[in-house]
This record gives sequence, C-alpha cells and structure tokens, in this order.
Amino acid sequence: MSLVASLGVVSTVLKPKPSLGAERISFSLPVFGEFHLSVDSLEVFANEGKITNEFDFYAKRLDPETLAQLRELLQQQFEISPITIYRLTNTPLGERFLRQMGKVVYTHPERNGIYAIRAAIILAASDSEGLTAINLMRQFPTEEIQLNTKLILSLVKETNNFLAYTDSTVKAIAQIADREIAQPSQVDFDRLPDVRQKIVF
Repeated sequence: MSLVASLGVVSTVLKPKPSLGAERISFSLPVFGEFHLSVDSLEVFANEGKITNEFDFYAKRLDPETLAQLRELLQQQFEISPITIYRLTNTPLGERFLRQMGKVVYTHPERNGIYAIRAAIILAASDSEGLTAINLMRQFPTEEIQLNTKLILSLVKETNNFLAYTDSTVKAIAQIADREIAQPSQVDFDRLPDVRQKIVF
C-alpha cells in the first residue's frame, strides 16, 4: 500500500473523537479470582516511583529487581513515527505479532484485540507524549483493558521474535515513508471513509 493511502487511513483514525482511553486493567488468576488495577496507579509509579495503596497489593508480590524493570518498561519511550508503525504493523510479521498480542490484550474475551491495539499504538505515536506503555493504555479505545494471564508467557516469546526484526527493515520502511511524505499529494483525505466505523472492538 502506498504512503498516500496509509496517510489517508491514519488521518481518519486521528480525527477528533470522544475522549475515552483505558482507565483500568482487568485480569484473573486461577483460584484467586479477578483483579483490577487503574492506569492512574501505574502512571504514578512510572513518573514518581510511588506505590499507591491500590498498586501496593501487587508490588509486594514482586521482588525489587522486577519492580525496577517494570518501572523502566513503563517509562520507555519509542521514537518512531505513526506512518512507520502503520507500515510495520501491516507487514506479515507485524500483523502476526498484533494478532498474537490481541489474544492476550483485548476488549472482550471473544474478540481478538488486534484492531484496538493497532489504533492505540498509532495514536500514541502521534501524540505529543510519544509512544510509551502508559500513553498506549491512555489511547486504548475502551475504558478497560482485559488481559489473558494464561497467554502472557506466549506474548513475551512473540515480542522477542518481533523485536528481533532487523533494524535495517524498520529503517527501510522509515526511509520509504519519509521519501513519499516529501512528495506532494493531491488526495483529499477528508473524502476518505472513516475506518473506525468499520471496526468492532
């Protein structure tokens, strides 16, 4: 797909829409039941290193090293343009990764979260705060993010495979995007269909 078409899709996704964003993460543990954790608590931990009363229940079950790694992960910012992300997530490997991720992170147990994740990643990368784990959650198209704890280990494996995707491939996609952005476009993006209307989260 050409960058012009890609820009059309991204531009429709980025049109103003009612503020939503995930407010909490929901997950269940065998025997123990269902748990909830607010994104606000994670954000306080990421920005200030403080553990809220709500997060304390979970933090006590993590050793100091794991807790530090979690904060580092939440703080990490990925410098990548939304166009490059759009192209990357539309490659076979990118789509496979999103679909596997969608089995673990979703909006409903009976629906794969691929489209919600893709939208959140693109929106976070387009936001002034940049692509971070917290901002990705803030851009998620539903108020609650559900996690399948049984499949988290498989997601870690899949993430490692995705991150092994060579830097040269990502750089090549970025170069193509930058080159095509520099070319004048005659496309009226306002006339393109709003893809959000066709997506069921």
